[in-house]
Amino acid sequence: MLILDTNATIVKSFFKILKNLEEDQRIEVKTYKLDYEFIDQIFKTARTIRFKSSDQGVNSKTFSGNEVTINQEAIKAIKRDNVTSIIGVLDVKGQACTVSISKTGSIACYSSLPKALFNTGIDYPLLEFTVEVLKSLNLIN
Repeated sequence: MLILDTNATIVKSFFKILKNLEEDQRIEVKTYKLDYEFIDQIFKTARTIRFKSSDQGVNSKTFSGNEVTINQEAIKAIKRDNVTSIIGVLDVKGQACTVSISKTGSIACYSSLPKALFNTGIDYPLLEFTVEVLKSLNLIN
């Protein structure tokens, strides 16, 4: 697993370099395909969903609200795999946290990190939080 603390431009450049290495040095990189139907079911509640749009003059749409994923257009975006990010409440180590998960792989916490869970002598609490989010989404064990 590779977790990078940088912006998308640098990550894309890094992966391009890896891809262009000589064959005997090349590193195979596999990415997860996020299943937003599953993620929506794991969230206690989804609050914001961003998705691609084919409407004339509109590239993307953002819907927000406490029951955003019962909206028919949002449901269609999830089923069609058009979601670019979702923000919702996720149970992380028994504590409700507001988390954003993007299709590009970024994970952001909009809640304060639960001190009782992540600030007890851990050197990298944000990394630990990220790992716990991935565990909560059943992406890693």
